[in-house]
Amino acid sequence: MRIDFPKHLIREITDACRRSGINEVGGILFGEHIDTEHFRVVELTVDEQGLIASFKRSIQHVLGSCKRFFNRTNHDYSRFNYLGEWHSHPSYEVFPSSRDDQSMLDIVCDQTVGANFVVLAIVRLNKESLDLKCWVYFPDSSRSDVDIKFVD
Repeated sequence: MRIDFPKHLIREITDACRRSGINEVGGILFGEHIDTEHFRVVELTVDEQGLIASFKRSIQHVLGSCKRFFNRTNHDYSRFNYLGEWHSHPSYEVFPSSRDDQSMLDIVCDQTVGANFVVLAIVRLNKESLDLKCWVYFPDSSRSDVDIKFVD
């Protein structure tokens, strides 16, 4: 799978990481389906409710963000949809923890969500740059790496 990340959204994540300092920060990724196994992140949210070693999304924030996104995209779910989650690991490596894995599997295996896959992006702000890696999770409980391309 390939995901295009626009540079202006990378700047938004970078700014959120700077504001949160040593605390984790994160949010939702909304995407556009470009081609078979090719998606572009078109919007993201920032939910700044993290602690040093954990991040918890506000369910009210999630529901409101989803509703606004789907209204803006005229409920064209085959083209625009929830892609997954992102959060920072300011004090840890850019790799999913066992809690991260379980959270993503809970989402993708929840039949009420109806997802074929979900993406997890984990970031860490370094002095000069943002490290970003992504994984895709499937309902069969498998996970694989995602090819990321930064685009204008």
